[in-house]
Amino acid sequence: MKKILLLLILMVFGLVLFAENVSKNTAEKVAKSYYFQAVNSISPNSLKYDEIKLTCIMDPSVDESKNLYIFNINEDEGFIIVSSNYLLQPILAYSFKSSYNTGNISPAQQYLIDYYQLMNKKANNNELIESKDSKIEWEELIDFTPEQKFNIKSTEDGLLGDIEWNQSMPYNGMCPEVEDAYTGYGGRCPVGCSAIAMLQIMKYYNWPFEGTGSYTHYSWDNGGFVDITVNFGANTYDWYSMPNSGQVQNDELAKTCFHAGVAIKMHWSADGSGAAPSDVLYAMENYFSYENNIDLIYKEDYSEEDWKSILRSQIDNQKPIFYVGYSDVAGHAWNCDGYQGEDHFHMNWGWGGYGNGFYTLDALGTSATPGDTEGNYSQWQHALINIYPDTDFPQYCAGTTYISGTEGSFGDGSSYENYQSNSSCTYIIEPECRQIVMLGFTKCELANGDLIQVWDGEPADNVLLGTIDIDNPPLEEYESISGKMTIEFNSDDNENADGWTVDYSTKNCVPSRTYTEASGNFDDVSKECQYTGATLCSWTIQPESASEIYIDFESFDVGGDIDFVNIYKNNIFNDNLIAEFNKNNSPSGTITVDAGTAIIRFFASANSTLGDGWELSYNSNSVEISTPLYQNNITISPNPGDLNSVVSLGTDYNGPTNITIQNVLGEVLIKKEINISNKETSFPLNSFSELKEPGMYFFTITINGNQSTQKFILID
Repeated sequence: MKKILLLLILMVFGLVLFAENVSKNTAEKVAKSYYFQAVNSISPNSLKYDEIKLTCIMDPSVDESKNLYIFNINEDEGFIIVSSNYLLQPILAYSFKSSYNTGNISPAQQYLIDYYQLMNKKANNNELIESKDSKIEWEELIDFTPEQKFNIKSTEDGLLGDIEWNQSMPYNGMCPEVEDAYTGYGGRCPVGCSAIAMLQIMKYYNWPFEGTGSYTHYSWDNGGFVDITVNFGANTYDWYSMPNSGQVQNDELAKTCFHAGVAIKMHWSADGSGAAPSDVLYAMENYFSYENNIDLIYKEDYSEEDWKSILRSQIDNQKPIFYVGYSDVAGHAWNCDGYQGEDHFHMNWGWGGYGNGFYTLDALGTSATPGDTEGNYSQWQHALINIYPDTDFPQYCAGTTYISGTEGSFGDGSSYENYQSNSSCTYIIEPECRQIVMLGFTKCELANGDLIQVWDGEPADNVLLGTIDIDNPPLEEYESISGKMTIEFNSDDNENADGWTVDYSTKNCVPSRTYTEASGNFDDVSKECQYTGATLCSWTIQPESASEIYIDFESFDVGGDIDFVNIYKNNIFNDNLIAEFNKNNSPSGTITVDAGTAIIRFFASANSTLGDGWELSYNSNSVEISTPLYQNNITISPNPGDLNSVVSLGTDYNGPTNITIQNVLGEVLIKKEINISNKETSFPLNSFSELKEPGMYFFTITINGNQSTQKFILID
């Protein structure tokens, strides 16, 4: 009897020791050990143990009201959340992408954080029973050293990748207007978490290109706004003109988000918009051409292991999940799109990327004491699974696709499949409102013999920005200044690969342009649209033999308090400022510049109220000299290339001429006189000793006032 009593005392004493709160030092050790294993499970030997620097931003050893340890990793590379009690599994959540921002947490993320807080509080109050699995995991992480071997955690990273939509501007640009909207929502209701969770899956598939059916969303059901009818069948959805992460006004993006809200019977309001998952299922199948076998499943109907197995199976089959969680006061929707190990699932909260990472969903490796519950957090969870477009998907690479948006994301059309053999397709980006197109590859996996070419303008313009194949990876960015960019993709009849995806953006400001004609006209290149903010551009008027230049503005509409158009003579110095115009001082009459060079400088701040821009015409007292006209052109090959590329001047002129090299800012780096003695003069780039840094340059040859310019990309 004494032995039994002693054994019971030891067991209780041991439990009390193990149930004690976790110290900060122990939490740091466990966090560092786990993060080291998690990162190197994805990319072996990519992270050294000593490179992990932790900053504690939530410390329950200092503030007893906090029941979690939260550490940011290397300032903003990621975060990790650790339990404060040994009864729970040690690692609750972590991210490889961004820091934990306590001031910008989505309601859905907060839902899980509240659950973690609740369970830690129960553990601290001895309301939970010890778990052997949790105890073993604590011990292994505490004892771990970086020299040890560890079990590689099977990982499927987030399927949605860089798709990071949000409920605020520019996504809600067509949602109902409301007076008490939050800052950042542009006087409109939020899109709603259910709509964003559905839309992120639709962006993942870039589907559908057109809707079906129609629906009237009545005032009594939509939050008290007017009755709204959308004919989905009469609308197209240009997914390629919608970015993975929206930064600027985008009418196509805003329209699609608004239509999604109507389709799922969104109840809009200033402080949150909501819809039921069953209405999401109906909308996807009946309005947006998704297969009719989407299932709404409930966590309470499955064991923990069966539930997690279903989620992993969906992700293994490349199908993102529409996930729902309910607290006692509200429901929340987000996307589950990846996993690592057995217990942690990747969550995309639909909050602009904030908080995205791996989270545990279950009972945290423990259970409640008899007569208590874990709260409804872990059980009140639903999911829409088997979400996949109808039988026309994927459409693969075919024909010519025209893209007119200001920013967007697209690929070769194969989605997560390999592209097909003997494919040939062309994508032409020609924004309605912008002049410069900037494009970067977010994925590029090609098989031998397959080829991508990127052109400034169209191929017939003969300005090749880059050729990409298995041996020549893409540059970090390609830039077109003609107002148009073309991507051509061709595959042969041999093996295939995963393909490619790109992000593109656009802007108005072009490298400094010089006009040498005696008269002419130009504008701010915003076309029929308002100009963009965060702009600083300049134009130089430099007619040959002119001593005066006369400028007249045909139109002028500049917004913002600090936006301006300045006119200088000769160069941009304050002493040479001729005129300064803004929204309170519009130009009138002719502006005379008493010099042979006039410079127009246009500035628009990032936070300005935009305007329609401006247009001007100019004349000069340039004396036309009778000189013969010569055919001249400049070519550089290969382009892109290194300093071994060759510059060729083709002209029927003989004699001295100037060649000028400018960078993308319009700064003249080199101006050199050369002598042309025959119709074809060639010389290597390494003859220009000043040309050293990789980048984009503009080579201009001038013969008797006639200019020919060629863009060149210098690579290492």
